[in-house]
Amino acid sequence: MAKELDAASTGTHGEDPAAITDPKVMKEVWTKVTSLSQKLRDNAPSEVKSDVKKMVSSIIAMNDVFAKNGYDLTGMAKDVKVRAELAKISGDATVAEASTRFQKFMTKNCGTNAN
Repeated sequence: MAKELDAASTGTHGEDPAAITDPKVMKEVWTKVTSLSQKLRDNAPSEVKSDVKKMVSSIIAMNDVFAKNGYDLTGMAKDVKVRAELAKISGDATVAEASTRFQKFMTKNCGTNAN
């Protein structure tokens, strides 16, 4: 699940660079990323469950901002308030710490990196 999510969420536009300029594609990409994130959260091992919940809450928050702005990255890039809101979400140190712990767990237990 983590590998599938990692592939789907590469960069802001996921697996499809067209999402940068096409809100419809961006919506499809982030719908998939959010769904995979929730699946990972729901099935995460107890050792990393709280970290995965923290990471997923960040993804959901970003998707909420994207949805509120019609998944229009070009328009969002021009809006100072939206950029600040996204920066606050992506710059949350507690999410970064949770992600680091999750990556260590994945390396130790699955022989892979999950981010």
